[in-house]
Amino acid sequence: MTDAELVEAVALERQVSELTRKNCELQEKLDEYENAYKFIVDDKCFNEEKHCACTPILRAKVKELEAENAMLKARLEPIETAHREYEEYPSSAIVKRDAYRELENAAIALVQRLELDKDVKKNNWWLNERAKIMEVIDDNEGCDEN
Repeated sequence: MTDAELVEAVALERQVSELTRKNCELQEKLDEYENAYKFIVDDKCFNEEKHCACTPILRAKVKELEAENAMLKARLEPIETAHREYEEYPSSAIVKRDAYRELENAAIALVQRLELDKDVKKNNWWLNERAKIMEVIDDNEGCDEN
């Protein structure tokens, strides 16, 4: 065998070795895919239904959505609690608050009308009553917010 033929034989042997190695790698990957496919297809539900290859992807998506749902429920819980408390707030308190506001507005309107009357302005009784009315209004200023 000549030197050129020997070099060519060594090169061919390397190519065969490299192709054999790649072939083994590809065969291993093919075996993995086949095993995964068998596992997926053999996965059965309670009613012995067989699944397609998309089942693991869908199951992963379901888990992701369930986790997101749980997170949203946790964020929604304080809002629902506040809403329940609002709904349970006694309507009598709301009625009382509204009645107080109406009386307060009526008292302020009365004070404003009486202040325009010249005869009332000269009366000491009016000055005392006006001070009392305004004091009650000022004292109860924050009460209607509760």
